[in-house]
This record gives sequence, C-alpha cells and structure tokens, in this order.
Amino acid sequence: MGIHVSGLILFYIISCIMGIIVSVILWRYPRENNDHNKLLSASFLFLSLGQAIGVLVQTKLILSVPHLYRLGNLFALMVLPLSWMYMRMLLKNKKLNSKDLVHLLPALIFFLDYSPFFFSSADTKRLSIAEHFNNLSLVLKYQESWVFPDWFHLWFRNVLILFYWVLEVRLLVNVYRSKTKEFIIENRSWITWLSIYVSLQFFFFAPFFAAAVYSNLPYWTTMMIGASVFLAFTGISLIYQPVILYGIRGWIFHEGSDGNSAREHEHATIMYMSKEKLGRMNDQLEELMENERPYLKAGYSLVDLTNDLGIPLYQVSYFLNHTKEKLFMIC
Repeated sequence: MGIHVSGLILFYIISCIMGIIVSVILWRYPRENNDHNKLLSASFLFLSLGQAIGVLVQTKLILSVPHLYRLGNLFALMVLPLSWMYMRMLLKNKKLNSKDLVHLLPALIFFLDYSPFFFSSADTKRLSIAEHFNNLSLVLKYQESWVFPDWFHLWFRNVLILFYWVLEVRLLVNVYRSKTKEFIIENRSWITWLSIYVSLQFFFFAPFFAAAVYSNLPYWTTMMIGASVFLAFTGISLIYQPVILYGIRGWIFHEGSDGNSAREHEHATIMYMSKEKLGRMNDQLEELMENERPYLKAGYSLVDLTNDLGIPLYQVSYFLNHTKEKLFMIC
C-alpha cells in the first residue's frame, strides 16, 4: 500500500516526536522534587500518542496495527486533567491524594464502554476502520460504542477538555491578580510560557465547537494542526528557555495556611516566598538553633520562635511544615 507523506503529515510526525522527547525530559528532570513535572510529562505523552494514532488513521497505516484504533480518545481524555493537576500542584501547593482518582473516571468510562471493541479481533477492527476511510469525520462518530449513542464520546471529550481548560484559566488569572509582585518578577519567564501553553490549549476544543456551528469547517485537519502546534511550541521552548523544567523558583501559598489544611483557600490572599528569602530564613533558623538553643527552654513555642526570628507566623509555620518539620519536632 503506497503512502503519500505530505508536508502536513510530516509536521504531525515531527511534533509527535518532539512531544515524546519533552515527556522523557520532564519525567527525568529535575532529579529532585519533580512530582509536578511527572504530571506534565504524562500529559505530553498521552497527547503525543493520541496524535500519533491520528497520523496512523489519516495515512491508513492503522490497518497494520488495528488494535491501536480508538486508543487515541482514551489518551485524549487524560491530557487536560493531568495538565490541570500540574498547574494546581505548582500554583496551589496541592499534592495528589486518593480523591484525585476521580479525574480518571472519564477515561475509565470510555474504556469500559469500548471494551467489547478493544477485545475484538484484528479483522473485526479492520472492517470498522475501512468503513471510515472515505470520510475521516466518521472516525469521530464513535459508532462502536456499547452503551452510548453516536457522537456522544466526541461531545463528551470536548466538553471535558473545555471544563479543565476553564479551571486552568482560573488558576492563571489568580496569578495575574496576585498582589505579590515579587512572584511575577522572579518567575516572569515561566508565567509567560504557562500563559502561551494554556492559550494554545484553546485549539484542543475550539475547532469542535466551531465545526458544530459551521459544518464546512475541516474539523479533523484543524484539530490535528492545533495539537501539533502545541507540541512543537513546547519542544522549541524547552530548547531555548528550559523554564518548564524548574517551575516556580520559590513557594506560592495562602496567608493563614500552614500547608496542611485539606481545604482550598479560594478567596485567601496569595503569598509568595522567593528562593532567596527561603535561603535567608533557613540560615536564620539554623543560626538561632546553633547559637541560642531555644529548644532547651521550657514551653518554647512556635510563637516564640517567630518572635525570635522576626518573621510572620504564617511564613515560619509554612516553612517548617515543608522543610524543617522533623527538626522542629525534635527540638
């Protein structure tokens, strides 16, 4: 079977490769405290794999690997939830917990609904694929669904992506509304990258809703180009300015938070401690402990410690809970 590789297909392939490379780099670096990068890495990997399957469908090479068919949508359902959790971990200092498994439900629902198709034979899948080759839009009909009607999974995926995108935009808007200028100045490059990153995600769902209004819009092509531009941008930005590897230099937290509260501080004032300030606080604490040994004093409390350091209580509390908790408990 002859394969015509156009310039556009070549662009898709290159962007997929770039996305996978970015995913590997994000997973490995930095070597310490990179839980947030692993979330972003997984998001890029799923997007790249989904895009790769789209290329296989468009070039008809999917007939050679029919068992990969429909996995693209499964991967797509994971991209934005992981991306949002990456942003949430950095901008709200919220670590993953068991409740976050709820974000896997959409992918699980799709997998269960498509399990008869996924476990069917290669010949059965090839017959289904062959019916769609004359019109790529029919690929998005998802007529093999076991439970849901035609087109449900396409609508569900795009509404889900829109939902998580709005959550990301809210996080980003809160950053720009922050009165902590030090945070904006110290992390300007990362914030600029994140703003473009979130803006380009608009093209993950916008073509679908545009095509729903203007039926002549080439949705498949627009969707593939949007994902490729997003992957290419990230790959290039990593080369020229690897800010995404390190995220925020200091700490974002909310005034009045000690870092252990399970509740979200949606309306609390965003505070920021720069990397330099964290270093100075660490030096002050170690000097105080070494020279004055306040922990030997009966009834010495956290309030006493903040008074000795001359640093606000909420900052000291947050600092201890994240870096010096064991030391303070011992003292």
